[in-house]
Amino acid sequence: GSLTLNIEDILKKQINSSYWLNPGQVKSLSELNETSPLLKEFDCMKSGEIYNYTKRMNFFGGNDFWESGVVKPHLLLKDYVNIFHPGLIKDSLYYYEKLP
Repeated sequence: GSLTLNIEDILKKQINSSYWLNPGQVKSLSELNETSPLLKEFDCMKSGEIYNYTKRMNFFGGNDFWESGVVKPHLLLKDYVNIFHPGLIKDSLYYYEKLP
């Protein structure tokens, strides 16, 4: 299942979060900022540590994250290691990209 929370509740609980993964269908920090002026209060917005699984999307909007991610969990784990422990391995991100 999923849980729907309003931005105020999320802000109370996660204002000090260092990272944000999967912020929706946005492709840039400025696009994300347009969704709510409260987002600039999050620590991860101030540091720019926001990543989305949009690196391997095709022209038509198909996303390889949903296609091959389920059968290649080692690539997902590698991405998470690269995001949360930069420099530990030398591979570049495969599914994820840091929002510009």
